[in-house]
Amino acid sequence: MHLTPRQLATRWHVSEKTLERWRHEGIGPAYLKVVGRVLYPLQHIEALEADRIRLVPSPVGSDLMAADQLMATP
Repeated sequence: MHLTPRQLATRWHVSEKTLERWRHEGIGPAYLKVVGRVLYPLQHIEALEADRIRLVPSPVGSDLMAADQLMATP
């Protein structure tokens, strides 16, 4: 499965223009260009997102928690 620039822009809350600039600067996510159409392989997007998850110290003890777990903590 692939995402269009519009779908990825919506997913990441950035503009399509930002994705275009990243492609030109060589700093954005991996993409395919098929018959002039840009597509982002979903598995690459998900892997990039997983690599960028940051863990924060737990408020209790020294265990680490993902940010979404921390936000759910009362």
